[in-house]
Amino acid sequence: MGIRLLDAGAIANLRGLFGETALHWAALLGENRLAARLIEGSDLNLKDEKYKSSPLGWATHGWCNPPAGNQGRQREVVAGLVAAGAIVERELLDSDSVQANPAMLAALQREKF
Repeated sequence: MGIRLLDAGAIANLRGLFGETALHWAALLGENRLAARLIEGSDLNLKDEKYKSSPLGWATHGWCNPPAGNQGRQREVVAGLVAAGAIVERELLDSDSVQANPAMLAALQREKF
C-alpha cells in the first residue's frame, strides 16, 4: 500500500506525531521494498523526537523485537540504509542486542554473512 501511495504522489518525508517518517516505520516493520523507495530523497540520519533514533535504529529494534505487522526483512532494510550512507553510530554497534546477533553486526558493518 505504501508503494502505491508513493506512486500516487504521497509526500514521503512528512513527519508523524513524534517526528518520525515513513522510512522509520518501513524500517521497523522490515518493509524492504518500501524502504528502498523511501531511501532516495530522505534524511537517512533523521532522529525521531521520542526515541531519538534514526531509521537504522528503528530497523535494528524491529529486527530484535519484531512488532505486529512485521515483514521480517529488517536485515535487508539495514543493509540498504548502510549502503546508502546511513551513519552507524558506535552506540548502536556496541549495544547488547547487536553484539548478540552476528548477522546484524555484519549488516551494520557492510560485511557479507
